[in-house]
Amino acid sequence: AVHKDGEGRVFYGNSGTGETTWEHPLEEIVRELAGVCRVCVTLSRPMRERSIVDLREAWEAQAKEEFALWYSVKDSTTGKDYFCNSRTGQTMWEHPAEVLLPGHFLKLRAADRLIDDEYLQDLATMGSTLNEGSGQTWNSMKRTLESGISTRASNDVKDDAHQAMKEELASTATELRAAREDAAKVRAQFEALKERFEEAKRNAENEEMLRSKAEARLEQEQQKLEGVQKDLDILKDKFDQAQRSAQDVELKHSQAEAKLQEEQQKLQSAIAECEALKQQQQASNQSSTDAQATMKQELAATTEQLQAAKDMLAEAQRNAQEVEVKRSQVQVQLETEQQRLQSAITECEAWKQQAIASKDGSEQGMKQLEQFLSAPR
Repeated sequence: AVHKDGEGRVFYGNSGTGETTWEHPLEEIVRELAGVCRVCVTLSRPMRERSIVDLREAWEAQAKEEFALWYSVKDSTTGKDYFCNSRTGQTMWEHPAEVLLPGHFLKLRAADRLIDDEYLQDLATMGSTLNEGSGQTWNSMKRTLESGISTRASNDVKDDAHQAMKEELASTATELRAAREDAAKVRAQFEALKERFEEAKRNAENEEMLRSKAEARLEQEQQKLEGVQKDLDILKDKFDQAQRSAQDVELKHSQAEAKLQEEQQKLQSAIAECEALKQQQQASNQSSTDAQATMKQELAATTEQLQAAKDMLAEAQRNAQEVEVKRSQVQVQLETEQQRLQSAITECEAWKQQAIASKDGSEQGMKQLEQFLSAPR
């Protein structure tokens, strides 16, 4: 905004930040455009158009480069965002679009005006009027205006220049308002993109958290599975060991039965030898002392063998008792089967008698008899 101090001097203020300056915010841009204008009015239209196209491309590239240097930073005290230039370190509260786009927009609009022949004709007419009124060039007239020399001709020129400047400033103000509106739109789009970026960032963090939880849970399940697999391997080893033990017991049982038969044969042989020795002892009562001593030794040895045979016989009897129990169980099963067989024979005889007594040839009775005989028991 434009202001005046107590002495009537013009200064400029930023309504957003409250900052003030004596220089016009767009003074550098206006000076640059004035130089471009002085060059373009001397060129032919084709060369002027090509030059303006090159200028637009250069200005757009410059604007993109300058806009990319700014990044937002959150103020730790107020919590608001401010913007910093990564190249110069300059900071400001305004969005870069509000500062950079108006000047860039003014350059582009001014370049478009330089293609307008009527606008250039007005500039030429204004330059001619200035030269006729003062007899000086444009640059010398500018120095005359700045030096404050008061002549009638210069006053007329100053009035005309002032009016033209007012019109240009009015046009510039209109363009600036449009540029600010565009900047507001760009800022709104930037804020929307920023919100979308923050939301995407939060979603990514949530997904990362969920993925970490899923990985931790998967690792726990894998550990449980490994524990179950270890328990299964232990149970499998115990089962194999029990199966081998059962096979060993079965083998020992077979060996014990074979040994029992062998010991029974030895016992029979020992009993026969004992009877023979008794007969020899009765027949040789009149034998010599040496023979008696020998007989006693042989009798003692035989007694020891007999005792061992008795021990083996006792073990064999225990084994025989177990075998007898099994034989009794088999005998009971055999008797049960015999009873069932006898019952079947009785039923068969009854069917046979019934078939013989039938008057119609007993065909149906014979079929029933065959079905009964073929039925499983």
